[in-house]
Amino acid sequence: MEKRPVLIDLLEALVEAWSDTYTATDIRADVEKIILLKRARDRLLEEGLQPTETIDGFYTGVFLREQFGSTPP
Repeated sequence: MEKRPVLIDLLEALVEAWSDTYTATDIRADVEKIILLKRARDRLLEEGLQPTETIDGFYTGVFLREQFGSTPP
């Protein structure tokens, strides 16, 4: 059984906690959360890791261009 990288586990736990506490609109209004989410996901991609469905779905929900109004920061 292959062990998942800690970075994926941490980001998934954060996304799940935020999903229980905040709406996508709340997160879009919080610049620090946007920066943290974007940097963490970018780091996964830099490391050649594939975000889980949970992470990818949450990221997409926060950064939908129709709702966000432009490209993500």
